Amino acid sequence: MRANYLDKADPEAYKALVALSKQVQSSALAAGLPPILIELVKLRASQLNGCAYCLRMHTRIALELGETTDRLSVLDDFRN
Repeated sequence: MRANYLDKADPEAYKALVALSKQVQSSALAAGLPPILIELVKLRASQLNGCAYCLRMHTRIALELGETTDRLSVLDDFRN
């Protein structure tokens, strides 16, 4: 049986990925980046890698942080 989720397929890799994400977020906040921008970057990465779970999660968080649905709807067109 093939696992569909990284946390199940390779728990150690998943833990390392979560730790890296936390460190990068901490560094970005320390550098003065706004939390909404950090979340938009995570959302864009999720669009590029096609992870539906992450797309839902980062969209919800962005909305909670005050992002608008108008800006979210065009995020996938952002190229630069």
